Amino acid sequence: MLVLLSGDSGQSTSWAPVASNDIRALHCCLKRNAGTCPHATMHLDDLRLFLDLADSLHFGRAAAAGHRTPSAVSRAVARLERAVGRRLFERGRGGVRLTPAGETFRRFAADTLGNYADLRSGLGGSGGGLTGTLTVYGTTTAAVAVLAPVLRRFRDRHPAAALTLQTGDVEGAWDRVRSGAADVAVAIRPARPVAGLHFTPVTSTAVRMYAPADPGPVRTALARRPVKWAEVPVVAPPPGPLRDRLDRWFRNKKVNPKVIATVAGSEALVGMIGLGFGIGVAAELVVSGTAGRLVEPVASGPPLPPLTIGLCCRAERVRVPEVRALLEASSG
Repeated sequence: MLVLLSGDSGQSTSWAPVASNDIRALHCCLKRNAGTCPHATMHLDDLRLFLDLADSLHFGRAAAAGHRTPSAVSRAVARLERAVGRRLFERGRGGVRLTPAGETFRRFAADTLGNYADLRSGLGGSGGGLTGTLTVYGTTTAAVAVLAPVLRRFRDRHPAAALTLQTGDVEGAWDRVRSGAADVAVAIRPARPVAGLHFTPVTSTAVRMYAPADPGPVRTALARRPVKWAEVPVVAPPPGPLRDRLDRWFRNKKVNPKVIATVAGSEALVGMIGLGFGIGVAAELVVSGTAGRLVEPVASGPPLPPLTIGLCCRAERVRVPEVRALLEASSG
């Protein structure tokens, strides 16, 4: 990349190379002698930190997303504010919020990073694949049942790209992506689109109510006729798509569930059911991959809507070459 720089004497100009992560405002350089610009330089890393802060409105979370300290995020914002000559954030007791100038700059930052990603993709298109780093988040079941074929195709096409796999509860997938802790996450499609986030469907799975397979108090309660559903202990997931389905199942029975435990993480929830703590809803994908012999479906009740499982990422990062390549690999 070349940029026009003023000469030391201020009387001449010359073309000089600039590093690929260095964005210099051309008109500012030309006006430097008039004292109208501090000759500020913008770095892509600063733009990324700005977007992390604009999304989270929290210096600590933005720092964690960018693997920096809060003071480093503050310094990055200060550099950008000097470069544009406007306050981008208001900071006060009520927290952090974008100024009108910050909202405008947010679009500029997203466009700039997207354009840079397109440039990298175009320049690297004939170079034998991507070489960047991609952080992917998912449950242990998702890593095997959903991600394995996707990552295999991605690796075949881009053997030089580095992959980092993080595991955790499915309920945390959207927050991981939103905070920037992961580039892409395996997630359940929400009932409504999430602003600022992109979702690519990969597969679907049935959802059923399950009970412990072994004899015990729960099996005894289910063997009664009629079953007193209000007295049957329930292991519930936290609020989200699975909890919505559990509530729907009990609404059909016209009773309130007797929730004895709320468990984050589908594998842990199925394990609790299998150990005899109660009944609960789970995705067939999880049951078949973890504790299928410990639980069995509850025959009573209506069928529940299936779940759509896919890959989610921040909308502005769809254009990042590594992210785009993984989404493409998810479709075969």
